Amino acid sequence: MVYERVEMEVLPFSWAADPKILTEEILNTYPENHIRVIAWFVMQNTGSNEEKMQAVFPLGSFNQCGESDPGMIVSYNNERFRIEKDSFIVQVDSTPLTTTQVTTPHPACEDYTMDWAAFNVTFPLHREVLIRVEYNLIGNYGDAIQNIEYVLETGAAWKGPIGRGHIIFRFPQVVSREQIFDEISPGYQILYNEIFWSFENLEPTRQDNILVSIVAPPTWLAIEEARSRIKVDRTDVEAWQMLAKNYFDIAQYSKRNYRDEYYHQKVFDTYQLALASNPDSADLNADYADFLLGECCYWYPDTPAPGWDVINRIMTLLEKALQADPSHPKALEGLKFVREMVPELTYIPPRLLRPRSLRPHNHTISYTDKMGRPHSYADAHRNENKFSDVYSSTIQNKHQHQRAHVNQYGGYASA
Repeated sequence: MVYERVEMEVLPFSWAADPKILTEEILNTYPENHIRVIAWFVMQNTGSNEEKMQAVFPLGSFNQCGESDPGMIVSYNNERFRIEKDSFIVQVDSTPLTTTQVTTPHPACEDYTMDWAAFNVTFPLHREVLIRVEYNLIGNYGDAIQNIEYVLETGAAWKGPIGRGHIIFRFPQVVSREQIFDEISPGYQILYNEIFWSFENLEPTRQDNILVSIVAPPTWLAIEEARSRIKVDRTDVEAWQMLAKNYFDIAQYSKRNYRDEYYHQKVFDTYQLALASNPDSADLNADYADFLLGECCYWYPDTPAPGWDVINRIMTLLEKALQADPSHPKALEGLKFVREMVPELTYIPPRLLRPRSLRPHNHTISYTDKMGRPHSYADAHRNENKFSDVYSSTIQNKHQHQRAHVNQYGGYASA
């Protein structure tokens, strides 16, 4: 084979930047991830006679045998990216050819079969022939990580090495290094919206197959949208929620099993930054508490309840959420879970959180109480602090009782 060039392009998900517009009609129109693949092969007959043969192209997974490849980061798409067989088109020197489907025993997996697209081609003596194939790769929509493999090892069936080759993966936006996982095949370069591999005189083996392991473009578009909104307005709670959710979707799969530590840590960082700008947000406090409950207690009661330092941290967040919104569903659900896990916890609902003044703190607001006595906001705040305990929990260990207090603004202390 003189030359091989493969271009894999993710079809753009312009509607994915804002999950709220994923209507049923759109989901029915775009139910899956689509990657358009076009490959060119330049072949030359260096023998002594014209050659006529049936060429075949694989239509299925070459190596996975129904299981995830151990070299891949875990993804729901590990086994589900497949060639849409009706989309397969082949041309030889710009002439379309008819293809048939043949099934053989799988070349790598015992007890499996493999489907191939077959077509007849003629190789004249000492003349270069251009074969062009085109097809769609399809994967189920839903996972935040995509693994796409291009098989080079089948090129070993042709005489001699592949003289030159380029494998190009094209994104619908300028690619970021942050979007690429370490499991990707080494030796790639980045150029704007592309990552690509180049090689010369390659006798391909299984180790030369190209694996693209990336944050799914719809997820990345949503991350970029959230980041842009936060740059404009750090009080945009919905954008913070979107950012944390997408980081979480990247970091974990199926029942809190984690697959990427970098994005796992970014969930913690995002909630902490979000609450620094929005400390009284019921949604953010409840979301962070829910995330921490999943971290510590997803497998409860099959695993022991966490220590009191973890419970205290979660209760502080739940208390803040319920101060802002006493009927917040996620906060109430979290409180219910904690009380079931720690039955000795006694909870007194907090007073509503006082709306934050828009005035600078050095301004004094005067008012008159029911007895006609003048007061300032600063006086009221000092008096209020005398009664700032809003709930207490009685904790009984095997040997002692503790009394714990949470003040109105979420500070937790044990005494």
